[in-house]
Amino acid sequence: MKKRNIFKQLAVVVLTLVLTGFANNSFAQFPLRFDNVNTGPTSKTICQGFSAGTLCFNKGSGTYYIEYSLNNGATWNTGRQTWSGTNNITGDIPTWNPSYVTMLFRIKHNNTSTYSTTVTLYFQVPASITAQPNSTSVVEGGNTSFSVSATNATSYQWQVSTNGGSSYTNITSAGSNPTYSGWTTPTLSLTGVAASNNNYKYQCIVNGCNTVTSNPATLTVTLSCIAPITQASNISFSTINTTSGTLQWNNGSGTGRVVYINTTNSFTAPANGTTPTANTTYSGSNQQCVYIGTGNSVTVTGLTEGTIYYARVYEYDCTGKLYNTSIATSNPISFSIFVCEYPTAQATSFTSTPYANGAIINWVRGNGDKRLVFVNTTNSFTMPSDGVNYTANSTYSGSGQQCVYNGVGNSVDVKGLNPSTTYYFAVYEFTAAGFCYLANPLTGSATTKASGSNPRFIITNIGGASYSGAFNGNVNSTIYLCNNAGVQLYTNLTDTVIGGVNYPVRWQTSPDGVSNWFTWASQPLTNTDRYIRACRSRLGSHSTDIYNPTPWLHIVHSPHATIEAPTNCTYTYKDGDTYFTVSWTPSTTVDNTGGGLTIKHFICYATQPDYSDAIWIDVTGLTTYTVTGITPGVTYYWKLYAQTYNVGTNNGGDWFCGAQPYTTCSLASTLPIDLISLNAHFDGNKVIVSWTSATEMNNMNFVVERSINTVDWQAIGSVNGFGNSNNLIEYSFEDNNPINGISYYRLKQVDFNGEYTYYGPVFVTCYNIESDGLSVYPNPASESVFVSGVSNSKAEIVLYNVYGNVMATYASNDVSVPTAISLAEFERGVYFVAVKINEKSKFFKIVRN
Repeated sequence: MKKRNIFKQLAVVVLTLVLTGFANNSFAQFPLRFDNVNTGPTSKTICQGFSAGTLCFNKGSGTYYIEYSLNNGATWNTGRQTWSGTNNITGDIPTWNPSYVTMLFRIKHNNTSTYSTTVTLYFQVPASITAQPNSTSVVEGGNTSFSVSATNATSYQWQVSTNGGSSYTNITSAGSNPTYSGWTTPTLSLTGVAASNNNYKYQCIVNGCNTVTSNPATLTVTLSCIAPITQASNISFSTINTTSGTLQWNNGSGTGRVVYINTTNSFTAPANGTTPTANTTYSGSNQQCVYIGTGNSVTVTGLTEGTIYYARVYEYDCTGKLYNTSIATSNPISFSIFVCEYPTAQATSFTSTPYANGAIINWVRGNGDKRLVFVNTTNSFTMPSDGVNYTANSTYSGSGQQCVYNGVGNSVDVKGLNPSTTYYFAVYEFTAAGFCYLANPLTGSATTKASGSNPRFIITNIGGASYSGAFNGNVNSTIYLCNNAGVQLYTNLTDTVIGGVNYPVRWQTSPDGVSNWFTWASQPLTNTDRYIRACRSRLGSHSTDIYNPTPWLHIVHSPHATIEAPTNCTYTYKDGDTYFTVSWTPSTTVDNTGGGLTIKHFICYATQPDYSDAIWIDVTGLTTYTVTGITPGVTYYWKLYAQTYNVGTNNGGDWFCGAQPYTTCSLASTLPIDLISLNAHFDGNKVIVSWTSATEMNNMNFVVERSINTVDWQAIGSVNGFGNSNNLIEYSFEDNNPINGISYYRLKQVDFNGEYTYYGPVFVTCYNIESDGLSVYPNPASESVFVSGVSNSKAEIVLYNVYGNVMATYASNDVSVPTAISLAEFERGVYFVAVKINEKSKFFKIVRN
């Protein structure tokens, strides 16, 4: 009974006993085999816990017992008391305790005490996986590995699935993209992982006395960079001529950008990984790429006057080009070729006053806003191109066509010329708007003097105020200076030796320019009326021993006057008009020491706050004036100046002395408010629209409107205005029911009289994953932040720096359980956390302090 109980406890493996009848009913020792009575083996090796198979022998009459030994035949145990009555008997036979390695079996014929031959069963411990391979994430181009741990393994074989786990194939060679190694070892290594390997799955076949397969592990490949966060903005267009112009823009955060134009405001964004072909000559219709590169401008040809075009810029990053396809401020824009309005009268009356190393060029102005002057060593000039604002340098480089003047005046002193050389000049009138140049310029020539000839002097600097008068350094001339103004002179004379005697250059003064009396000019040339000239004079001589004197320069100082600024300045403007009217009370002379002065008034207005594009209008004698030709929608700045000037000079010119007091009166804007910012941003569950005004006039309120296509707009709320203000005022409005995806916002500013003006639009992108209640906290943080939500959704979490580089990746199987993102190893600054749930991503800006 004791042995039988042990037998029952050990029974794990089932052997099937098959008996066939004895042919001669003999009870001699009979053969016992596994699985086949004639050809089966007499020994077998199996894994512990697995079926041993079948015991087969020829059965005669009588009863049979199965016996087994756990000690190599030293003792035997009865496995079953009796088998009889059938040729095919299946019965339970004992198996083994896992500590045993060998088990013997035999069959006993009970009637004759005859035994079969002995068969042997060898047992091995089966292979078992103790550690499964883990899924991993790697940046494109990086390296990674998968590992499995197992006991009692004799071999390994790694397999890969490229179809999401539907089927697997053995890895048998290194291959490429990625390159494999160790595919028959516990660790499979991958180098040079490609983006196309994303979502590959890997498993390992582990062999021992059995075969076991590991769990599959997933490879996630992240791109080495992301699409740029900041899109290009503020596209502008400037006309060059009737068929071409230049597009300019502010670059975003990408490493490059592509530019498209179209005749409709409809653009298909470039596909990631593609590189469009650029052609700067537009075909005339449809979307066309005109630029791809790292710059911020492109000149486009093939355009047509009167046609409205649209331009859009897409930022990109990465070798494979990942594009930012969002819109931005003034991206896209519409534009058209500017049709030039040319002056109708060219400059006339070319005159020149040459000297050894230069020439003073004079002309009578045409009716252009400004004029260009070119110089060349040949009488050949290239017409300046419309739309180009040329930079002038009055010192000639020595060869070729060069712009030496760009301004509103009627003369230029061209320096850097060679002596005894003929130079040619061309004067072009042009309109400032669009830089439109009138053809058929005024031309002339000047031949410079020989070196050292024609003693003369040149005015180099005036202190205190500009001089006026007809100055010519080669003849006796008169100039006029304001009181307390000084003048610096130089001469073409040089020190010389005559007959062995030194004749250095000296300066002389005289009360009338004709008497023999003179003094050496040593005192400041201020507040007096005098004549001055240069000459060569023998050292020690202060009389008449002079050589090569220059002509006399008569210097007249005018009285000095102090005046007050104009007062009571007002202006009137109606929205949409192309003019505004200014009124004022004129200034009067407060101090007119010496007499001879009067006052002029000027209106100065511009579109730039620094008045760099100012236009001056003489309004002397008036108390009101209407400024015309302004553009609705453009902010204008203006001042009213008062200036003293001298009248009745012998040269017929006016020059201004003393201060130039002015009054700004008010900022004249063609809009009822001066809006200096308008922004919209997505804040979790709402969009916040904010804006700031610098000035307001007659402002009742702002209506906030929203659209999904910039065509159909819906009013979603309003904010009261401040009426009239000259202070900065900040406004905000919350849209608590934003639209998923991209939406647009604009302001409708309404006056008290019912008139209105639109501002914007701006755009914002919203992601509708708020049901997950996502949050990233704390923010700012120094060591780590946590990502959590309220749902049990799976999430992919990526940490980016401000350049779009992936800093770390995480995977969450349950976003309701906070995931820690370590910041300790990173520098202080701004980072972005992207949380992707169900193919939708939400970005959080965090600060590492």
